[in-house]
Amino acid sequence: YVGWNIIPPGDFYSGQQVQLSGGFWPFQETKTARMSAGDPRQSLEERYGTNAGYVCVVTRAANEAVTQRFLLQSDAQTLIADATASNVLTPPFTPTPEDVSLGNRLCSGHHE
Repeated sequence: YVGWNIIPPGDFYSGQQVQLSGGFWPFQETKTARMSAGDPRQSLEERYGTNAGYVCVVTRAANEAVTQRFLLQSDAQTLIADATASNVLTPPFTPTPEDVSLGNRLCSGHHE
């Protein structure tokens, strides 16, 4: 997330700030899409491997935020439910064996 929105090309004001309401640039789903787009950030596939890997990372982060008293337990439960119901790395995405291995490592608590 960023704290601004930029007017897209094709307008007299392109490149200028449109509002202070913020915007975001989503991660590419796959490494292939990321490389095609020239995005230097890791894709969802590279970060989480599978939907289960994503849910495990969100769950761990939400629970840690509760432990540190930065987040209420009820809010953590909402974030975890949202992650579980999300379409992150769900069909038509088909994980490779490497993706499954990464997702499993993230769920077992072993980070790369």
